[in-house]
Amino acid sequence: WQPDPVEADPLKGSRNQRKVDILGMIVGIIGSKDQLVHEYRTMLAEKLLNKSDYDIDSEIRTLELLKIHFGESSLQKCEIMLNDLIGSKRVNTNIKATISQPSQTSVEVEDNAISMDKIAATIISSNFWPPIQVYR
Repeated sequence: WQPDPVEADPLKGSRNQRKVDILGMIVGIIGSKDQLVHEYRTMLAEKLLNKSDYDIDSEIRTLELLKIHFGESSLQKCEIMLNDLIGSKRVNTNIKATISQPSQTSVEVEDNAISMDKIAATIISSNFWPPIQVYR
C-alpha cells in the first residue's frame, strides 16, 4: 500500500476512488452469502430473546440495510422473527390492559401472589427461528 502524495488533491485521491464493500469482504471471509445470513439470523435470535423490552428499532434498521445488499427473500426469516416480537408486544399490552382491575391482577398460589404485571410472553413462529439453546 502506498499513501497518496502530500500534494495530492484529497477529492481526487485514490482513497475516494476505492469503494470498499465491507459486506462483500465479510462474505468472502465467511464463505458464502447463505452462511452469513444464517449466522446473522442466529445472532439476531439470541439478541431478540435476551431483550427485556421490545425496543427493536436498531434491529429493524440493520435488517433493512441487509435486505438492500442481500435481497428480501434471503432475509425473510429474520423479518418474521422481528414481526414475532412486534406481535408479542401487542399481545402483552392487550393482556395487561384487560386485567388492569385490582381484583384480577393477581392469582393466589399457596398464599403467594403472582402479579400479572411481571409476566410477559414472547410468541415465536418456530419454523422461522433457529434452534434455541437453553442454558442453565
